[in-house]
Amino acid sequence: MGQPVSLFSYFGNRFRERDWTQQELAEFYRVENTLVQHALSVSTDRGISDEGDPWFVFCRADDEEVIAHIARIGQQYVVVSSAFSGVARGPDFRSLIHTL
Repeated sequence: MGQPVSLFSYFGNRFRERDWTQQELAEFYRVENTLVQHALSVSTDRGISDEGDPWFVFCRADDEEVIAHIARIGQQYVVVSSAFSGVARGPDFRSLIHTL
């Protein structure tokens, strides 16, 4: 007889594997630091979409207006921001941010 499998631990591990890595989070906090250095008070939030993809958002602290929304979908980072038109996509977040 096999070992019983907990569905909660299966789904918990699945989402943890797809969550942001410590390196990715460090990149986001570098961006936050840059925004703060430019006198922009920001708040951040993050989560996992219903599909299991991680997202991260930067908002203005005073009115919660979204500054930028980032998601990792598959092997691509997707960035949407009011600072530029369109959607930026790329496989490397640091490179992507430096091109914006």
